[in-house]
Amino acid sequence: MESPNRLSRVLANTVGVLGAIGILLMMLHITVDVLARMFLGSPLIGTNEVVSRYYMVAVAFLPLAWVEHRKGMIAVELFDSLLGRKALLIGELLVAAVSVGVLVLLGWTSLGEAVEAFEKSAFVMAVGTRIPVWPTYFMIPAGCFLAAVLVLLRAALLVLSGRPHRHIQEDAR
Repeated sequence: MESPNRLSRVLANTVGVLGAIGILLMMLHITVDVLARMFLGSPLIGTNEVVSRYYMVAVAFLPLAWVEHRKGMIAVELFDSLLGRKALLIGELLVAAVSVGVLVLLGWTSLGEAVEAFEKSAFVMAVGTRIPVWPTYFMIPAGCFLAAVLVLLRAALLVLSGRPHRHIQEDAR
C-alpha cells in the first residue's frame, strides 16, 4: 500500500520542483532584462515571448500533479460529516474517476494541438528573431497526464486501504 503513495509523492514533488525552477528562471530572466534595459539601454530580445510562452505555461501546467497531491484542487466537503465511511469512499472514487476523465480529455486534446504545432515548427517573432514555441505546447498534455496518473495512484491507495482519504490522513497523524 505504501508503493502507490510513495510513487505519487515522488511524482508530485518532481513536477513541483520543475514548477519552482520555472518561477526562478522567469524571475532571473526578467531581472536580467530589466538590468540590461537600465545599464545597456537595450532589453533582451524576446523576453515577453519567452516569459508568456515558456515560463508561464510551465508554471501553470507542470505542477498540476503537485497541486493534486497536496489536495489543492477545489473540493466541496459540505456533506462529508453526514456521510459514513463507505459513502465517503465511493464519493472520492467517483470524483477521482471524473477527474481522470477530464484530465485525460484535456491532455489528449492538447496533445493534438502540440503535435500540430510541432509539425508546423510553430514560432513567434520578436524584433526579427524567430523564437520556437512548439515545445511549450507539450507542457500542457504532460501536466494533465501526470496529474491523471497521480489521481489514479490516489484512487489505487483508496481502494487498497478501503478507507476514504480523510480517514487515511487522520490515521497518519
